[in-house]
Amino acid sequence: LVVVIVHVAYSSAPGDGQGREDQKKQGEKESQEVLAEDHPWSAFRVALDHHTTLRVSLGDIITSVAFLEGSSSGRQLLLADVDGYLSALDSRPGPLAWSEDWHCRGHEGGINEAPLEDGHFLTCSIDKTAAVWSTTIGGREPVEVGTLTGGHDRSVASVAGCLRRRLAVTGGRDCRVCSWDIDTQQRISSTWTSRNVVTRLRILPESLSVIQLSEDLQFRVWDMRTAALVHSAPCGPDQLVSCAVGRDATCPIICGSKGFTPSQCRVKVFEPRCSWKELSTIEGISYLSDRVAVAVSKGGEVALIDSATLELVSRSTLACSAGGAPQALTSVDCCDACRYQSGGLQGMVAVGGAGVFKVRVMAVQAGGRAIEPMANCIEVVMSEEFTLNIEESNAPHALPKVDYGAVPASATGGFSSNLASSPYHPVTPQNLLPSPSIPYKPMTVQMQQDLSSAECDAVASVQTMADECELGFRETNQSITVDPAKDLYKAMYEWIDLNQNVFVSRLAEAVAIPSVSGDPTLRPRVLQTVAWATKWCESLGAVTEPVDLGLQTLPDGSRIVRPPALFATFESTLPAAPTLCVYGHLDVQPASKEDGWDTEPFQLTEKDGNLYGRGATDDKGPVLCWLWFVEFHRKFNLPLPCNLKCVFEGMEESGSEGLEECLKSVSETFFHDVDGICISDNYWMGLERPCVTWGIRGNVYFAVEVRGGTKDLHSGAHGGAVQEPMTDLIKIMSTLVDSATGKILVPGIYDEVDELTEEEKERYERCDFDVASYANEDTGGMPLLSQDKATILMARSRYPTLSLHGIEGAFAGAGAKTVIPRTVVGKFSIRTVPHMTIDHVAECVKRHVVKVFDTLGSKNRLKVNVIHAGKPWVGDLNGYNYRAAAAATKQVWGVEPDYTREGGSIPITLTFEEVSGGKPAILLPIGQGNDGAHSQNEKISRRNYIMGAKTLGTYVYEFSRMTQEEKAKH
Repeated sequence: LVVVIVHVAYSSAPGDGQGREDQKKQGEKESQEVLAEDHPWSAFRVALDHHTTLRVSLGDIITSVAFLEGSSSGRQLLLADVDGYLSALDSRPGPLAWSEDWHCRGHEGGINEAPLEDGHFLTCSIDKTAAVWSTTIGGREPVEVGTLTGGHDRSVASVAGCLRRRLAVTGGRDCRVCSWDIDTQQRISSTWTSRNVVTRLRILPESLSVIQLSEDLQFRVWDMRTAALVHSAPCGPDQLVSCAVGRDATCPIICGSKGFTPSQCRVKVFEPRCSWKELSTIEGISYLSDRVAVAVSKGGEVALIDSATLELVSRSTLACSAGGAPQALTSVDCCDACRYQSGGLQGMVAVGGAGVFKVRVMAVQAGGRAIEPMANCIEVVMSEEFTLNIEESNAPHALPKVDYGAVPASATGGFSSNLASSPYHPVTPQNLLPSPSIPYKPMTVQMQQDLSSAECDAVASVQTMADECELGFRETNQSITVDPAKDLYKAMYEWIDLNQNVFVSRLAEAVAIPSVSGDPTLRPRVLQTVAWATKWCESLGAVTEPVDLGLQTLPDGSRIVRPPALFATFESTLPAAPTLCVYGHLDVQPASKEDGWDTEPFQLTEKDGNLYGRGATDDKGPVLCWLWFVEFHRKFNLPLPCNLKCVFEGMEESGSEGLEECLKSVSETFFHDVDGICISDNYWMGLERPCVTWGIRGNVYFAVEVRGGTKDLHSGAHGGAVQEPMTDLIKIMSTLVDSATGKILVPGIYDEVDELTEEEKERYERCDFDVASYANEDTGGMPLLSQDKATILMARSRYPTLSLHGIEGAFAGAGAKTVIPRTVVGKFSIRTVPHMTIDHVAECVKRHVVKVFDTLGSKNRLKVNVIHAGKPWVGDLNGYNYRAAAAATKQVWGVEPDYTREGGSIPITLTFEEVSGGKPAILLPIGQGNDGAHSQNEKISRRNYIMGAKTLGTYVYEFSRMTQEEKAKH
């Protein structure tokens, strides 16, 4: 391969313009064969006095360039390439030369990144490893002082280090960020990130914090010592792929995005500040000085950015040859101009990429004088047409003056000695981490304007993480006239009917994401679903707060990040509007075609009027119905009847881990003005009559472990000679429930169950419920314990029940295996009813199991654990929230609803009432009794999905009206 390197030298008299021109002409003459007349940097105020053509073993693409630290002249430039080689270039003024001492194979695979610090540099590679190298130890080549292996099972995309603390951090395509002890090369921690591709990591040395950019469109900061997430903010529709951290702690952290513009992370708003939408992906950003950053793109563009305002100062495009296509650039590094004190070398920029010129070194002058960090004037010469003069006035909040040649241009923002009072507060290493005494508050992203009708009619296509999903307003062209004072319900119903195909397609988008919270390998998909929902809420004008819930500890002791809870607020413009809080979840149960599904579970399929797919009814369909109600009001510029606060989580199917603590922490902020809560995460009793639910059962899930020896045994060799754990466990589990009646046999379980009243029994008798249909369709033909309707309904929701779920460690595959398992774990749960306490139930079960085990005379070891538990709940049927739900149901369906209690568990219901100061909660289902949540062929009927959107929308209006009437009474 032939690589052409252009060297940049400086005039000894930078103020002498004629001398510069003479040197430039001489340099161009000498390098005419290589550069021709189109060299894009020929306008620099420098002399091109030398060029060298070398044949070296460089890969087709330079993936990283960096000036080696430790040399005041910046004489050596480190190069890493796609073939895994490391090389160095002597970049001092004068004849250009390769450093022959520096050329070695760094990795078996291509090197992704090679940052430098304190005389060392780090490399990471697609070969799943990272390495630490020294440039100060004797020898002709860089010395590898440590290899970081075993942390990743896919390509390591980024590496960063704090050599003073002897720490490093790596991030890869395997959904992990690992921290390392450089001296021992031992991994300190391993954390699952929010997406399986980490695009960039940077370390803030003073605070030992790690900045993480990844493909889930989030900017995150981790505490390197504890692996705790301390900051998280959405970064808009564009994916961040590069990051620059300044030398000074007050310099903003600037990120480059994929397909859009450099973005600046701000405390309250994360948004692009300038508009170079025509630029291609920004692959690299580096600080030239405290006020100027350099960015390079795949399109060959090199741009200077004012770091204070993110205004584009100037840009040039590097071509591969005369009249040729732009050179694809992959990396950039700068010699900080602030280091140099006299007229010679003022600063240098190196870029690397693909094409004929794989490496280019360019000079930057600073107005013929030294640039100090606090200088009042900085002049960076990119070409004769573009000269940046930044002048800072002594007056507070003065706007900077930015001149592009002779054409003045305005700049937004300002310079203030008090950053906190500035209208735009950039995130810097200095202000990024809060004081330990100040509680962490999640960042907020806010829509800056309402969507117009024209925007609502447009089609918006947004790439959501790694999967493409159409996200926008794809409505029918049919028009609806809305009079806010007349026929509002009718208009809303007509609009929903006309757009029902749109709503079905959006449900298909949600179902297509396999957001199974119980499967650690699918955790990125849960995060993707939260990001998808966040985008929808923001597009409809919500203020959103994705709140971090910490880490989840798995059974093997490893930890992964919990999906954030999405807090979204849609504000009403009406005076004294009440506030309604709604809850839903975005995660689902596991599902596969092999489980017995008739269709692909994560592909929404419409058949016989039903929409089949995992999450269709539990709970993605109901969650989306709330958003369509808001969209109707945005479409026609109508005020919402009340403030709508949404809490959408991604861990409900895994016990809502972390959510209860989160809700309690914001009880005096987010919930301070809530007047009621509505949850749509359950189902009708039957198929025709809608329901309003006033009670739910809790759940206490147990694991009984019987442990024998240290290994499994052959039953032929050891059967009859050992006490088998499985035999003990089967005996214990057989004493828990009566298989003929379903009665729980654990003493004391029924002590806290309320007596049945005649009024309550009559309510069950009136319910729309067909025993024959339930027996033949809902249960799959499983025999019933009773044929009486009221008895069945009360068994399903009114009384506690115990179910056996499985045995872990036992052979369960096809065929025959004659094994005696060394350890078995029996799993079962008790559905509890209102007034039953978790502690009482757990104590009764443990006491019973231990007593039975003692009677066996077994020498095996017993352990009884509660895996997770949720409380039961009961509501007030006479309250304004229930009256609103009943009125809405009758308005939409034309019948009075059944009042039912739910057999399933939604333990967070009681927590919502507690954190809102006792405000009433209600369950308002839209799915039918045979929807099959958690089972094969989960579905929601198209009728119930569309009518459900109408019901929930009408309920919001009725809630607003009845809440205000209730307040007027007091």
